[in-house]
Amino acid sequence: MSQQNLQPDAPRPPPVTIPLVQAQQIVNLLQAARDEFVSLVASFPPGHPQIRSILGRYPELTLQELERVLDEGRRLLVQVREDYTHRPNRQRAQAGVELHGRVQRQYNRLRDMLDFVTEDLDNFSHLRVNPAPSLSPNASAPSRSAGQPPSPSQPLPSRSGATSLFTSPDPPCAPSQTVPPRPSRLSPQQPRPASPAPLAQSPGFQPSGRRQRSYQELLEENRELREENRLLSQQLRRADRLIASLSERREEEVEEEEGEEGEGEQRGGKRRRL
Repeated sequence: MSQQNLQPDAPRPPPVTIPLVQAQQIVNLLQAARDEFVSLVASFPPGHPQIRSILGRYPELTLQELERVLDEGRRLLVQVREDYTHRPNRQRAQAGVELHGRVQRQYNRLRDMLDFVTEDLDNFSHLRVNPAPSLSPNASAPSRSAGQPPSPSQPLPSRSGATSLFTSPDPPCAPSQTVPPRPSRLSPQQPRPASPAPLAQSPGFQPSGRRQRSYQELLEENRELREENRLLSQQLRRADRLIASLSERREEEVEEEEGEEGEGEQRGGKRRRL
C-alpha cells in the first residue's frame, strides 16, 4: 500500500529551472560587461602596441566571446519565461539548470579577466582618448573600487578611480565639493607600490593590484605545468614503445634460440641412429 502511494510522486517533474529574476540578472550582468569592455577598448588609441600587448594576455576576452555568452544568457531567459507558463519536464528542467550553471561560470571567468585588464590598463591612463571609459558603473566589482571612492566632482565614476589622476581640477565648484583630499594622495608617479602595505593588514583582497599579479603567476604556472605534463606524457609513450620493441626482440631471440636447440637435438639424434 505504501509502495502504491509513493509511485505517483516519483515521475512528478520539478518546478521551473531557476527564478526568472536570476535569469534576468545574469543577462543584465553580461550586457554590462560587454558594454564595459567596448567602452574600455574604445577609450585608448586603436592599435597601440602596449594596449595590444595587454589585451593579448587574455585571448579569451573578446567581443565575440562576450556576445556568444550573452546569447546563451538570453536563450536561458527565454527558456525560463516559457517554463513559467508551461510546466517543464525533467529533461528540459535539467537542461535549463545545466545551461544556467554554464552561463554563470563563463560570466565569472570573463568578469575576472575584464577586471584584470582594467587594472593593467590603469597604468596607461595617460594614453586614454576618453577620460571616463566605463559605461556601466553599477556593475563594478567591489574589489575594484574598494578604498577608492569616486569624487562627487567627477562626471562619471570609473571602475578603479585611477582616471582621476589625469583629469584637470574642476572649475570653481571643485573646492567646495572635494571633501576627502584623496585625488591629491593618488599621484600619477607611484600609485601601485603603496598597495602591498594594506594587503598585509587586511584579510580581504582590496588591494587588487597584488591580486592581479598572483592570478597572472597562477596562469603562468598552470601553462608551465601543462607543458611539463605534455613532455612527460611524450616521454612515457616513447618509453612504452621502447619497452614493447625490446620485448618483441627478446621474444624473437628466445624463439630463435629454442629453434636452434631443437635443430641441434634432432641432428644429435640422427647421428646416434647412424
